[in-house]
Formats: sequence, structure tokens, C-alpha cells
Amino acid sequence: MAEPILTVEHLVKGYGENTVLDDVSLAVRPGEVIVVVGPSGCGKSTLLRCINALEPTQSGRVRLGNETVAYGGKGLTSLRQRIGMVFQSYELFPHLTVLDNVMLAPQKVAKRPKAEAQQEAEALLAGIVLDTKGFTMRTGSRTFETAAFLRKSGADTAQVNKFFQNDLRDTVTKFHIIQGAHTYRGSIALALTDRLVGRAIAGQAADELLNIAGIEASFVLFPEAGQAYLSARSNSDVNVQVISEMLGGGGNAATAGAQFPGKTPEEVLPLLKNAIDTYFDDEKS
Repeated sequence: MAEPILTVEHLVKGYGENTVLDDVSLAVRPGEVIVVVGPSGCGKSTLLRCINALEPTQSGRVRLGNETVAYGGKGLTSLRQRIGMVFQSYELFPHLTVLDNVMLAPQKVAKRPKAEAQQEAEALLAGIVLDTKGFTMRTGSRTFETAAFLRKSGADTAQVNKFFQNDLRDTVTKFHIIQGAHTYRGSIALALTDRLVGRAIAGQAADELLNIAGIEASFVLFPEAGQAYLSARSNSDVNVQVISEMLGGGGNAATAGAQFPGKTPEEVLPLLKNAIDTYFDDEKS
């Protein structure tokens, strides 16, 4: 059994004559989720505050790995960087803006410059934009709430858009792939190239093919490092994950892929068509 990453030993905490925590012990090992359940006022929040050394205790000990977490102890700032806590009330500073509140902890605790924290927010927002295809797929209220939070955290949407810009050469390469595409089974776009285009450009070409009227899914085959790669996209009920899994790949229903060691894109094309045929035949049955 793995050693605990967090250990609480015989913790006692009280306020005056009222004992809130009485000989509390627990251990959390890697990958475990511990839930503390109890009525309001039983000491759940107090326990978390003591674990983070935000409250002094009468006795007991909290250890993070082999290090002791103690109220007012040495190295507390460093230890707190390894413990995350969401407060019951968010404890925002009313005299600071939303952005300043969000940036405060990374700057004061982690000693990170404001520009670096802003770059991280922009990278996270770019990931959401990419995964949802510009908020057109797999979105819910939490998606937009997260994007709004990142925007308030300093993410520059204009800068995020620049992440997806290509130079002229890559743009020409992408449209060369699209130009060579053909339809299969009426609504599937298949494209194949023998050029070393890179996974990013191939994925962008697959995305671009979905913008063609009547196309429900797209597949781009391309070479890289002595093997063939597949980039698959869908904006409909066609599940490209299932098709990719037939070929030894994976992903999700809208974005998937596979790789084929020792094969060329030309050799993989009939395998891909067979997988697509099998998928549609299974859908009918």
C-alpha cells in the first residue's frame, strides 16, 4: 500500500470551552478521495482550516508527506503551494478587481509574475476554444462560465485567436490537403497527402472540411516519422471515436485519431473505408 501523502494525527481544536475537533486522525493516499460528512457546525471547515494551518490547534499533528504543517511554522508558504482549498465563502478582497483577486495568490504565494498568470489563463481558454470548435460543439453552461472566468482572469481573446493563426506556408499546406479531398458514402470527406504536414495542420484541415455543406465527418491521412497518421472530426451523429477504435486509435465522438506503424497513408485508406463501412452497417442493424 502506498504511503499517505497527507496524515492527520490526533488533532484537537477548540474555541474556549467548546471542543470542535476531538482526537481526529485520518490518512489520504495517492488517488484517494476522502469525504467528511456532518451537520452544520460539526467542525468540517475547521478541520480543513487546521490542515492548511490557517488555525492553531491545541494538540495533534498534520503532515504533508514527511513535512509537518504547523500554524506559524517555517516553510508554510512553500507547503501551502502543494495544498489547494476552496473556501465556503470566496473571501474576495472588495477593494480589488476580479482580475487582481485572481492574480493575487499566484503572485504572492507562488511568486509568479502577473504576465505569466495571464498567459496561463489564455492557454486554458485556447484549449476550450479548440476542444469545442469555437463553442459550437460539446458546450454547456459550465463551458461558458469557465470561459467567462478565464476572460475575467485576464485572458486576452484577441491573443487567444492568434494561437490558431498559421503562416502563409501552413495555410497553403492546409488547403492543399482540402483540395485533394473527396466524398465517401455521400457525407464523409476523405483526404490523403504524402507530404509531411504535421498533426496540427492535418487536424485543422479535418476541421475545415466540416465547414463544407453536406459533410458530416472528415478523415485526413498523412505521414509522419515513418508511419501513417489519421486525424478524424465529426459535427454530427457520426461517431469518429468508434471508427478510429476499429483501427486501433481512440479519442471522443467528435475528435479522434489513430496511427499505423510501418504503413503509408495509401495503404491505410482501404482499411479506413472498411472501418467506415462497418460502422454504418452496424448502425443500420
